[in-house]
Amino acid sequence: MNRRSPRFVGVFAAAAITLGGQIAHASTDYDLASTEWNGLSDLANEAHTVGCLIESRSELDWAKLDGHDALWFVYPTKEVDPQNLRRFLISGGRAVIADDFGRAGAALDALEIHRFQDSESLPDNVPRFHESPGLPIATPSLLTALGRSTDSLVANHPSLLSTVHPATFQFFPGGGLVVEGKLGRGDFVALGDPSLLINNMMAIDGNRRFVRALVQESCRSVQDRIVVVSGPFRSVGEPVDTLPHGPVNMRSLSERVNGTLLGMNRALEEDWESYGNPLFAAAFATGLLLIFLRVFPARQKLTGHWLGAARSRQIAQTEDLGPALAEEVFARVQAVLPEVFSVRKLAPAAVAKEMRRHFSDEVGVLTGDLWREIRRSENPLFAALTGPISGRRLSRMHRLASDLFALIERN
Repeated sequence: MNRRSPRFVGVFAAAAITLGGQIAHASTDYDLASTEWNGLSDLANEAHTVGCLIESRSELDWAKLDGHDALWFVYPTKEVDPQNLRRFLISGGRAVIADDFGRAGAALDALEIHRFQDSESLPDNVPRFHESPGLPIATPSLLTALGRSTDSLVANHPSLLSTVHPATFQFFPGGGLVVEGKLGRGDFVALGDPSLLINNMMAIDGNRRFVRALVQESCRSVQDRIVVVSGPFRSVGEPVDTLPHGPVNMRSLSERVNGTLLGMNRALEEDWESYGNPLFAAAFATGLLLIFLRVFPARQKLTGHWLGAARSRQIAQTEDLGPALAEEVFARVQAVLPEVFSVRKLAPAAVAKEMRRHFSDEVGVLTGDLWREIRRSENPLFAALTGPISGRRLSRMHRLASDLFALIERN
């Protein structure tokens, strides 16, 4: 498929905006089969490349969803039921809510994300795409997989997102474009602009990279399907309490590394320098995968051997496993505190208080100590392949984590 140049896209998008709201959200918008400027055929191609099915539905039966379904709400004109969305996420579901002026406001509020619609009054220091007032540029503020996908996102007359949690992409502090979060065993991403997903905006390279990462993060290759719900859909049923076949808290480590390798393959096709030295990075990630798969068992019942203690201690001095250990800790603490919005964003004192309330003083003290060790590490959550952690600190983190989850099991 031939790409339109970014300059052409900017002019075309600006021209479309000036024609009014009727075109910005016309009845033919967000059609997966449409190759028009406002269609989603490029999104569908990205999903197919990753190995994920993608389909649109005019009726959403919450009761029939399972762990293979990733819900994408794209400018819904019927209200998204806040309670059903929360139940779906708590039970292990994944959702993307991409909406600026549609009917997802109450659902976003239920996730502690508040939408305000004054992007026209953005500060003058917010950059614009080709100096077009309606095309502000957001920059990453978190180094998640989405935040690392591109150094800028071009939006099209977005709503701004305000939340107590840090935004992944923002125009300014408190004015977010992309917000990620967890609820119970589920994950969600909120976008203040659904047009990030349309063909016209995906012709901008940074936007395409972001959408590609969004697909990879929400959909497990060859296992899942993306269900796009847009416009005046019909909603029936209620979510089940536990979604069958779903990921527990987050994708497995092997799936995350597979996604990284897939991104490197795509970079080789499009931009050899995108990953620095992709061949070295791919070899390193593959070796790291083999080590991790030997160290971490599948997340099942919490036991005193949850980290494969003997082997972890054996290689602690030679491999930087701190970031993976931190990810595992966050996932398992979230599993025992499903009512907490996102444990990974809690301060040590706050998570210690929650664990003390649910278990015991000793559990609270251990959790606080472990959290402080993780926070001292260099980006342990968001930069899994950067920043070595000393063997001594890793051994301490491992001991605290092993003691913590052994104690939880006894409680």
